[in-house]
Amino acid sequence: MTENPRDICRRIRKTPLVITSIFLEILRAEFGINVPEKELPSGLVSGVGTILSSNPSDKICSNNIEDSFYWDIDPDKTELIIIPSFSESFENIQKRPAIIVKRNGINYEKVAIDDQAEKYEDTIKFMVKANGSVTCVCVCKTAAQVELLAEKVSNLLIAFKKCIREDFNFIAFEVMNLGEVGILKEAKESFSIPITTSIIFEEKWTLKVKELPIHTVRTNIILNSE
Repeated sequence: MTENPRDICRRIRKTPLVITSIFLEILRAEFGINVPEKELPSGLVSGVGTILSSNPSDKICSNNIEDSFYWDIDPDKTELIIIPSFSESFENIQKRPAIIVKRNGINYEKVAIDDQAEKYEDTIKFMVKANGSVTCVCVCKTAAQVELLAEKVSNLLIAFKKCIREDFNFIAFEVMNLGEVGILKEAKESFSIPITTSIIFEEKWTLKVKELPIHTVRTNIILNSE
């Protein structure tokens, strides 16, 4: 029996790279066009709505949207660049509108002694509580265009925050700030607007207890300097 993709999304560990990937997939799914279904996180569905849609006109960002805001899986065809802040194609943002996903710091909080949540005969489950933030930086050549793109992104994250929180099993997911128009430091001819979100989640992992591969401790070892 095939496992529900949504269950996989809820169960997956929230490592730093996974956090970045979650935001990349949400944005690419919303702005995407001609994207194969297998490339999309089809589990992004909840009882109150859906982030994904096969028809671009059904999407929350479709009202009066410009064609240049469509993302294509083919880097040579896409009119909108959606990349992590550490991407090697960062220099291309000066040529096309872009959304740069930047994971900020994550703070971990102890919730149990030794972080131990459950213990069985040979298995121990651990858990810590984590909170942090992710910034989506919209970049365009004109101030008017970046205002429009930032509005689309913030509308998406605000409208579907309940879906995002439930589908990825966040304790909390909120849009904290929609910044003002500024000049991007890395590209002086581009305008930018940052959108900052806060996330709270549980980081869980399991260890299987085994004996160390040590059968004896030698007491007559002599360290030879030669």
